[in-house]
Amino acid sequence: MRLAAHLSALPPWLRRKDPFPTVALYARVQKLRGFLYCDRGMQLQMEEKPDYLVARFIGSGVAEEAWPQFELIAENCKRTKNDKLLIDATRAEVKVSLVERFLTAKRTVIFAQYGLKVAVVEIPERIDSQRFGELVAQNRGVNIRVFSDYQAAVNWLLD
Repeated sequence: MRLAAHLSALPPWLRRKDPFPTVALYARVQKLRGFLYCDRGMQLQMEEKPDYLVARFIGSGVAEEAWPQFELIAENCKRTKNDKLLIDATRAEVKVSLVERFLTAKRTVIFAQYGLKVAVVEIPERIDSQRFGELVAQNRGVNIRVFSDYQAAVNWLLD
């Protein structure tokens, strides 16, 4: 089941010149109904698989746009009784600096708090050869691995 919403899908009364505070409120309402949303340029889609949940980031944006979504993703895992999560960032168009990699990894601690096993699929060009982000997250107790191959990520997740 694919769950997604886009800013253009908002009801007309929610589309204003400065929609962001309203979008956040609308997102909370949609979260309760099982839908997820797009914040600025990056879209989040979620799909429930038999043994895990898939969260896909799609579109262009900045790394900080994903951070508030982590709690939403973790809550959705809890709601659907999934303890395994696959984050697919291969269709996201974002440049990540070393500092952003550190801050992103730091914010993944929410997944440890929810007891989630997390596999991240990323394009090879964005995977740090020394796996700095993965190490930062693991040092904070997050059960996480980063992969460039989707099937390898699924296999690790299900082991």
